[in-house]
Amino acid sequence: MASTEYIRAAVTAYKNGQPYTPTADVVQFAFPASGLEPPSVWYDGSWESNTEPPYYADCLVGPAGVYVTSSGNWDVFLKLQDSPEAPVRLIGVLHVE
Repeated sequence: MASTEYIRAAVTAYKNGQPYTPTADVVQFAFPASGLEPPSVWYDGSWESNTEPPYYADCLVGPAGVYVTSSGNWDVFLKLQDSPEAPVRLIGVLHVE
């Protein structure tokens, strides 16, 4: 992987049926080989500073980022650390040539 780029995820959250701002929650990303579950290694993400939904979580991947991978297809998972919930979602696939 030669480039360094952000993986960006739109997040809309609800708590007790009401819109919830998740930006105080820890956000993490995982990149296991496609088809393998569950992720075992998580990388810290960050929140963009928008003030209304959807909220955007980012993770910088590549040589200057928090995660570097080889060629192939990698599932992209997002995890929020909230209390008592800690939802984990498959949000896409990262294709690296």
